[in-house]
Amino acid sequence: MGNGWKAVVSLNIAMFPSQPDFFPSLHMIMQGGIDKMTEAGVSIIGGHTIKDKEPKFGYTVHGTIHPDKIYDNSKAKAGDALILTKKIGQHSRYRVKRKMSSDSSIEEFTLSMATLNRRASEIMIEVGISTATDITGFGLIGHLNEVLSASLCRAVSIQRAFPSLMTQ
Repeated sequence: MGNGWKAVVSLNIAMFPSQPDFFPSLHMIMQGGIDKMTEAGVSIIGGHTIKDKEPKFGYTVHGTIHPDKIYDNSKAKAGDALILTKKIGQHSRYRVKRKMSSDSSIEEFTLSMATLNRRASEIMIEVGISTATDITGFGLIGHLNEVLSASLCRAVSIQRAFPSLMTQ
């Protein structure tokens, strides 16, 4: 239990069209999930499938954590910097779905999504973060607002906080 936490087991959820021509894609998606859970050292103990028009797939992961090692979105402090562990925005599912992204951009996006967050979490622990959140459905601004509200803090831009770092 290296940093006070350990992922142990997971359950998957798969929502997908019931057309047989989609089944090979579903198989690849599920195999990719199995591969990632294996890489993370997490056992898959079950799951659930649902018919849906648009494919969706994911896991809920359960594990153990030391109570002093829980990082939520309510502990930001004055002077904290916002650090993103992956690129956001340009490679969104919206852009991919509407064919607004190049093949190389989609490949980069897919590789990024398939990369475990293990190393990022190890670095967070090493440098001593105060708070953490994900950036998902609410986007950067929505999640930043949640952190600031929960922590009773406010944000300033890099230009305002460190004007000497900015070039004219």
